[in-house]
Amino acid sequence: MSIKSTLAHLKKRIEEKLRLGDTQLISEILYRAPQSFAGGHVQYNDVEISDNEDVADMFAMHKSFEVIGAIELSVTIENG
Repeated sequence: MSIKSTLAHLKKRIEEKLRLGDTQLISEILYRAPQSFAGGHVQYNDVEISDNEDVADMFAMHKSFEVIGAIELSVTIENG
C-alpha cells in the first residue's frame, strides 16, 4: 500500500484480505502504533484510524520506526 492511500482504500484491502461478505462491515480499525524505542524494546499505543489523515499518519509513524517490519491492525467487523 502507498503512503498516499485513503481510508476507503485501506478498508477495501482489508475486506479483500479477510474475504468479507456483502453484509459484513468494518466498524473500527485500530493501529498498534509504536511510541518509543528504548533499550531494545518498543512501546505501543492503540490509535483509531478514522479518516484519511489518520491513514497518512499511520504510514508516517511506521516509517519513522524502521526497526518494525509489519503494520499491526486490529479490525472490528459487524454484520449489517
